[in-house]
Amino acid sequence: MAIVQYGVIVTALKGAIAGHVFQGGNAGNIMRAKGYTARGSTLLRRAANRQLVQVTSAWKSLSGANRLAWTAATGGWPFTDKFGNRYFGTGYQMFVAYNTALLSCGYAVVTTPSAPITPDPLLSFNISNTTAAAAQYSFNSAAVNPSSFQVFASPPYSAGKNVNHIKYKLMSIEDYTAGGSTNFSALYIALYGSLPIGSQIFLKGVVRYQSFPYPYFPTQISFIVT
Repeated sequence: MAIVQYGVIVTALKGAIAGHVFQGGNAGNIMRAKGYTARGSTLLRRAANRQLVQVTSAWKSLSGANRLAWTAATGGWPFTDKFGNRYFGTGYQMFVAYNTALLSCGYAVVTTPSAPITPDPLLSFNISNTTAAAAQYSFNSAAVNPSSFQVFASPPYSAGKNVNHIKYKLMSIEDYTAGGSTNFSALYIALYGSLPIGSQIFLKGVVRYQSFPYPYFPTQISFIVT
């Protein structure tokens, strides 16, 4: 007759106790605070959230005909995934991307999409001064129609940083038809808190037409702060 011997079996703790909860992990359960803990958010994040609420609320008020119009227009607004592959989203995705871009340029939300329009070419975008006190970019275009030139800036990276996985925040919006140059030291410090000497900064320029704000001519440049 077989003999079954029972040993001590220790199982992982589950459930909540004293305001904490046990959560499964790769090496066993860990204890964390129970519930949602509010985190501080930046002014930029709060502004982005407000824009998203405004756009999604506008979608809810659209007529069926307007929604079909956005669905029919998706072929003019390709998206790009993290691998660089192009794809086309739904009418709702295009509506959100289209109108979020309009709001970021200071334009109003629209209920029907315009036909795709490509802005006039960007002729140049470069750094003309690299000092921390007077960092300056300049750009030039052949534009005659109303467009915006958005300049995005990265956080300060170590010198030699490659172009992979760069994070950007919108720093400034220029009149694309005017061209010119801008001392952006104060804008950058307001965005990231400092402009460290010896760090590498990446800037990205994007052109958006007033009535069809797809991101055109994305151009990336970098410099070392001196």
